[in-house]
Amino acid sequence: MQILRQNKTVNIGLQITLGVIMLIGLIGLFKTETRDFFISKTPYLLIACTIAILFYHEKMNLQSILIFCGIIIGGLIIEIVGVNTGYPFGNYWYNRTLGIQLFKTPLIIGLNWFILSYCVYFFLLSYKLSIWTLCSTGALILTVYDLLLIEPFAIKFGLWEWAHIAVPMMNYGGWLISSWVFMFIYAKTDIIKANTIATPILIMLTAFFTFSIIIA
Repeated sequence: MQILRQNKTVNIGLQITLGVIMLIGLIGLFKTETRDFFISKTPYLLIACTIAILFYHEKMNLQSILIFCGIIIGGLIIEIVGVNTGYPFGNYWYNRTLGIQLFKTPLIIGLNWFILSYCVYFFLLSYKLSIWTLCSTGALILTVYDLLLIEPFAIKFGLWEWAHIAVPMMNYGGWLISSWVFMFIYAKTDIIKANTIATPILIMLTAFFTFSIIIA
């Protein structure tokens, strides 16, 4: 495993593979007749990104596994509470696009929280910020990410719907708080040291969401 992680050819090949998958998905979204098919494959993209991040996570041990599972399950629980109570995001509901659901919430949604929080946290590590600045900056970035990319994408392609036309401001408050907690967990446990694919995945996902919203 360590040999594969250190092999630059494998790393570049995996980045290219993920990039091609997203490019094909983008082309599929552009065509009306194939849009629903490609949207239904979104869970597989999240799974692929998660596997890539975990594979390149340095020093994978029991603590890392427990923390990552906690983030994924925590993200799912927050969404379950949100869908069924209206807190902390507001009143919304998921369509069946994202696959199997538990209490009206796609099981896969926890991976979305993990991928974005991990990649943003790792991106900020190089700036040598204090723990409070890092957590606050990371939470703000994730909240803006939701505002500019995730919500427009999800609404445009029917992943979920809001009770009102406009996304409530409460949603962004919920994102800010939830993201800060996840950033704090990463910072206090200090389990993220190096990952050669986290930043490329963040860049590719950002490009995918951006072009999907603008072009498709």
